[in-house]
Amino acid sequence: MEITESKGSSAEPQVRLQFYRDPPSGSEQLDTVQNLCLARLRLLKAVEEVGQDMIKGSKEYMERLKMKLGKLDLGASLLTTSGVHVDGLRFREEIRRDVLSHFLLRLAMCRTEDQRRWFITQETDLFRLRFQLEQNADRCLPIAGRSDLAPELLAATPGIGSDAELATVAFYRAHFTEALDLVRSRRVYLRDGFAYVPETGVVSMATTRFRAHLSHQLAVACRALPYLGEDARLWCSAARLTSWLRPASRPACSICTLPCAAIIISGTLAVDGDKFAKEYAYGIRYNYGKEGKRADFSPYSCVRIITTNQPGQGDSHGCPFRHCGADLLAQRLQAAGISQDQAQGILTRAKDSQYQLACRDYFRAVHKLSSDHEVSINHPNQYYEESRALLLGNGQQQQSARAPVRVTKVKAAPAATAAGSQAAESDWLDETIDQEMSQVDLSAYEA
Repeated sequence: MEITESKGSSAEPQVRLQFYRDPPSGSEQLDTVQNLCLARLRLLKAVEEVGQDMIKGSKEYMERLKMKLGKLDLGASLLTTSGVHVDGLRFREEIRRDVLSHFLLRLAMCRTEDQRRWFITQETDLFRLRFQLEQNADRCLPIAGRSDLAPELLAATPGIGSDAELATVAFYRAHFTEALDLVRSRRVYLRDGFAYVPETGVVSMATTRFRAHLSHQLAVACRALPYLGEDARLWCSAARLTSWLRPASRPACSICTLPCAAIIISGTLAVDGDKFAKEYAYGIRYNYGKEGKRADFSPYSCVRIITTNQPGQGDSHGCPFRHCGADLLAQRLQAAGISQDQAQGILTRAKDSQYQLACRDYFRAVHKLSSDHEVSINHPNQYYEESRALLLGNGQQQQSARAPVRVTKVKAAPAATAAGSQAAESDWLDETIDQEMSQVDLSAYEA
């Protein structure tokens, strides 16, 4: 995977604690990209869990968070401060992994408002912890000549009750917009538009700036996401199917799409990792009727998808014309290259609850068909079959959709009976899946 540095970005950063202003450059293996994303995600989930159980900012919170992060892959390096001397090569590698994992997960979490809000909250909490741990005395410069302001600083700064205490506290001068939290709570002295911030309040000023910067960058990434290259869009979709598919969405995908769209069982298992074999292989075999009650599950029709098992927050199943908001649907239609007039017609159909007609118009638009082309979409797999028929030409599938499965073809009438179709389907499920399973390379799953 190619990771290209943006124009105008500076050289590779050499500081541990930063605002992540410049994206990284260079190239990375795809498995490294995936591992870094997962490591960063586990890190932020740990931050969230500790924040839910304890009061943020308390001593117990700090100790618990440090202990939990120290056990994770990226956590140990992120907790290391600038004052700790490490080997130069290791130092640069730790910074690179930190920056790369942040930018990759930022791209993955910029799609929806809820994801952006969650990402900002956890990254800000992590930044606050790292800032408080940072022991680099050169991170900011104290103001000079503060003796002239001693009475005002003493009166306006909570927690300082005497001149002796005031002499031990370093103050920093910043524009009041950089310390809005402190100004709002009246914890700093204001003069000529500048706030005089005690060293204990610098962390609030820094985290406020960090949150604002990250919020802006996520909004920019969200607007740019539809214009990513085709490979990037496919990578995001594949990552969502393999790593982010929630339990409520799995039946709709695995039962409807995988077996009936000729994705054989060995293809669905072609993922490295012992964890996948332990946690997901059984579910895949169950959907193919090889485990449990060995039932032949019927794929969900459009009516069932529209009327039952409504998707919740974070789910990926459902009908886009029924369950997507108008703005999101319009964005996806634009990303699919559909003209404005056609998109408006589809949006009108969806607004009038004519979801299957909207799907039909979408099918015509993406396949460049005329408005009088006869097609009626009643099932997701029918959409697949119609699309494949157009791809092969003349409405005839010259190669079976289940080409990888060895099925003996026999001459039959064009309209097969329901019983015959059911028997053929049963034969395919019972006699060929064991053969496919025998061809799966299980060496990746062996301990």
